[in-house]
Amino acid sequence: RLETINPVLISGTFYLVPAPTVPATALPTFTAAVRDAVDALAIGEPLSVRRLSALAFNVPGLADVAEAQLSFEKENPDEPGETIEGDVTDPFLISQTEVVRADGEVLTAVLLRAIQVFGAPRSTDGSVEIDLQVEDSAGTAVEFGDVGIDVEVTINAGRLDAPEQPPRRIGGFTREVRFTNTTTATLVLSAGDLSGFDPGEDDPNVEVTISAAAYPGLQGAATTIDLS
Repeated sequence: RLETINPVLISGTFYLVPAPTVPATALPTFTAAVRDAVDALAIGEPLSVRRLSALAFNVPGLADVAEAQLSFEKENPDEPGETIEGDVTDPFLISQTEVVRADGEVLTAVLLRAIQVFGAPRSTDGSVEIDLQVEDSAGTAVEFGDVGIDVEVTINAGRLDAPEQPPRRIGGFTREVRFTNTTTATLVLSAGDLSGFDPGEDDPNVEVTISAAAYPGLQGAATTIDLS
């Protein structure tokens, strides 16, 4: 019995975490590897997003994939001429009469650049809230579906009696911030995180630096909080 083999087209974006040094070839090399891997799948073979993301480890200049936001499009078998679209799961299963293929230039990758502080910090009941975003290489805040990033936070304060001296470290920690269907995640500094501050000796305008603990290639951010 002859059956038509129907293509399932994959499109979307891989958000790539840079290494400290990124050659110009990193992005096209990764994109080409992903498209080749998708187009090499056999009829009825499922797609593994995890395996595609792992290709980043073979490309100089790339540290990881923060998230792959992929979608599919295929013909509706019950309604010829109509299409079905949706998000790609992992693994992405198809029928024995379908074959997964890359949707040309629509399957792309974007390089992340930096963590940024969004807006002014907010003081609430002894704690401080700092909103964070992750920007891509074009300076656009990325909306993640579900991504957690461990950030390393350092808290420094200058001395009231010696303002010319470098600020001293009064606290620090590593904590996860999570982006869930949004461009913004909130980092909360509790009263315990700020317990090293001495109002009699320290300048109330305290410096907070934030960086990605596992990804030195992702630029960090800094802000000032008022503890007066």
